[in-house]
Amino acid sequence: MIEKLVGFIREAGQAAMARYQQDDLSVGNKGESQTVNSVVTETDLKISRMFRNFAAENFSHLNYLIIDEECVAELGNQVFEKSAATDYQFVIDPVDGTILFADGIPLFGIIIGVMKKNRPWLGLVYLPVLDELAFTDGTKVWWEQKGRRQEVEPRLQNNSYLVMGHNWLLCPQCEPGKEKMILADFFSAASYFLFLCTNRARGAFLKAYLWDIAGGWAIAKVLGIGFYDYETKAEMEEFGPAFFRNDCFMTRMVISCREEDYPAVKGLVSGLK
Repeated sequence: MIEKLVGFIREAGQAAMARYQQDDLSVGNKGESQTVNSVVTETDLKISRMFRNFAAENFSHLNYLIIDEECVAELGNQVFEKSAATDYQFVIDPVDGTILFADGIPLFGIIIGVMKKNRPWLGLVYLPVLDELAFTDGTKVWWEQKGRRQEVEPRLQNNSYLVMGHNWLLCPQCEPGKEKMILADFFSAASYFLFLCTNRARGAFLKAYLWDIAGGWAIAKVLGIGFYDYETKAEMEEFGPAFFRNDCFMTRMVISCREEDYPAVKGLVSGLK
């Protein structure tokens, strides 16, 4: 399954690159909302349709559910019930960092996660402009750069100075420079996970939707990188009401890092809810 997904995500990347930095890119908003978080482009919708067709052609023999940022409203308020009724949950963010894509900034990505019985299993995170792809088959992690594939080994220590998180979640609680690390916001979960899982970042503060994290969650799990509740350090191990709302948004702030880095990463900020 994983190689089929690798082929798809690269094809989706080509579709995104064909419209990247094009003046006639169609950009709108979902529903009646005019907020930044509701921005959607023709490419988001195209890749969403591509994935549905791809899944139908390749996985029709499986009992699966698609949880797609662009179509999640179709699930209504029964996402937990519908997810529990299937064996596999395909989770996709067709363009993660839509604002970056629309503005021609290269850190947008495509994220695909496959959960098995609501637990992370397979994951892919791809930044097409950088041509960097990280993915897992559930047992090993690979990192592809410009056609070259290498295995990523779990590390006992990460010496990166970088911790990632959205400014509006963390400031004014940030304490820059504390613990010899600094916070940065690249405004895309795809970049967060690509850098975190290839040892170019120490951790990430997350309060996001399932499709933002599903691919990175699976990759991180294989590498021994956990998802810990900011306040209690309880580990997020499955998709369910303990950590998510019915609309798939996380109910609490989570730190993604190696367990030994949790105290230092948490110490960068104070008073989060």
